[in-house]
Amino acid sequence: MRTLGDFFSERKFPEDQETRISQAVASKDGLPAQVFRSYATRTHKFLDGFEKHVSIKGTRPGTPFYRKRAVEKLIDWLGKGPKKQNAWIIYRQAAILYLQAELATLNTLLSEVPAPDTLSVTEALKLTCSRATEYEVSKDDVLRFYELWGIERTPDFETSIDDWMKPDEDALQRRQLATATTAVSELKKAVAARALEAASLRQQIERTEQAEAETRSAQKTLTDAAHKLEASVAALADEVRRGGARLNALEGGSKDTVSTSTLTSEIQRIEASTKAALKTAMDAARATVADAFNTKLSRTKEELEKEIRDISSKLSAATEGAAPAKQLSAQPTPFSVAHRTPSEPLKDVVALRRALTSAARARGVDPSMMLQIHAAIAAGLTPVLLGPAALAALTAYADGACSGRLMVIHVSPSALQPRDLDDPPGGGLLEAVRAAKDIEGLSLVVLEGANRSPIEGSVVPLLQMLDLGLSPLAPARGLRLSATLVAGATTVPVSSQMWSYATAVYPAPTTAKKQAVSTSGALALSSELLTPGDPPTEIVGSLLESWPDCSELRPALERLGAALTRLYDIQKDEQRIADALLSGLVLPYIATSLDVEEQAEALSTAKATDELAKALVRLRRRLC
Repeated sequence: MRTLGDFFSERKFPEDQETRISQAVASKDGLPAQVFRSYATRTHKFLDGFEKHVSIKGTRPGTPFYRKRAVEKLIDWLGKGPKKQNAWIIYRQAAILYLQAELATLNTLLSEVPAPDTLSVTEALKLTCSRATEYEVSKDDVLRFYELWGIERTPDFETSIDDWMKPDEDALQRRQLATATTAVSELKKAVAARALEAASLRQQIERTEQAEAETRSAQKTLTDAAHKLEASVAALADEVRRGGARLNALEGGSKDTVSTSTLTSEIQRIEASTKAALKTAMDAARATVADAFNTKLSRTKEELEKEIRDISSKLSAATEGAAPAKQLSAQPTPFSVAHRTPSEPLKDVVALRRALTSAARARGVDPSMMLQIHAAIAAGLTPVLLGPAALAALTAYADGACSGRLMVIHVSPSALQPRDLDDPPGGGLLEAVRAAKDIEGLSLVVLEGANRSPIEGSVVPLLQMLDLGLSPLAPARGLRLSATLVAGATTVPVSSQMWSYATAVYPAPTTAKKQAVSTSGALALSSELLTPGDPPTEIVGSLLESWPDCSELRPALERLGAALTRLYDIQKDEQRIADALLSGLVLPYIATSLDVEEQAEALSTAKATDELAKALVRLRRRLC
């Protein structure tokens, strides 16, 4: 179906309109100048054509300075020269991007309203205006389009537009009817869904009532069993006292007349009687507890444990004469705080840099990579550290930004799925969540040696759930996940999918003498230091153009880049930001997703240096 948008796109700009628009763009006045300067460098023709093939002296393609100079050159081309056609293609694409971004309702109208085969420009404008009310397009929107798009001028358009904007009543009624029909359909679906929810709720209420009845029955059973047990224990105590009295009598004045065999027989009888009574009491207790568990009631673990402790205490008192067992005290927080120095609130980048540098030096780590760890945390990505200084660097970050709160989970080769990390020996993610959920600051968990287990089974699903807010870590707002990778014969290759949710960091150990940490850093959850800046779209676009195999990393690159722009000046540190994105995401993805021949081809396409090629080889050895 040919639409109004197709009709206007097919029209060639007349020479007088090209002159009008080129003069407006050159003078920096009016809508054409605004649109061209804002959107020209975002068009396909610019990114895939101009920027690849046109050199501008003193600039580097992909940088803001290059693109500023490129726009000036394109403005010259609009007016004259052999490359005029290319400049006008870029102008038309920039105008379309503007329509899509800032005149969305008009863009929808042009994309949906059919255009008859025989149609003049005036008739097309009349049709656009008559359908404007239906699509909630304003008069100003139509006038902007008329100024921007270089179609033939229509006499008295500005004075005629009010009459033309009168709605097409038939079309408007059809659209309203379609909208009402859709609304009714959605309402029916909503009613059906509510009915299902009501039925489900009734079933839950019935199950709850049944469970409550069974719970009361089980409680009565346990109470009766406890009474029987108390009676059994009392009877046992009486038997023991009677046996003791008989023994005293036997050991006393009757020594001369009672034979050894009689004494032995009496002792054996008392011993057998005691054992039988104890066995009966123990069997009754076990049967009662088993019945309680077999009812499969929705009773809390604490209630059952209390009843078991009460029974065990009574048995212990009867058989050993010991005091009832005391309930264990609450366990301390699993977060290891290596020092007890005061925490300094971190209010700006300078304070953060100072705290992280001090903590890194205290841990014997080169401070240069510490801000990259923080950028990953702020971007919602998981920092994955490699090398001998990996755990020390994460400990330093916990010192510098988390008030020293750090929990290390040593990943076992038997961890095959995320729930294997919930409660491993020594404490896991669930214990960390319980400890951190009421803390109004950052706390760090480290999956030490994450590549001892299959990462695509144990870690990647956890990172995906973290990204969606569905992981068990969600209740603890300040809890952040990190990981280290180890080298060795028992490790497994790293999945390339991990780099959509994580970034690699390579901290270097230092030979400098370790220093004491004078203060630890405390980063509030509301701090702007945890809020990303603006995504460096030009840097990301340039990287993906050089490394086209990494297109699926665009969201992760933009997130990490936005966090880095909060920490660095994009004008002064553009190369540093680009290098961090390259080393943290692009190279790890290339190393883990492509084979050796494909990696060589990717390096060639990117025109990578020998140093970069060697870095990729080293990375492949660590990750694969």
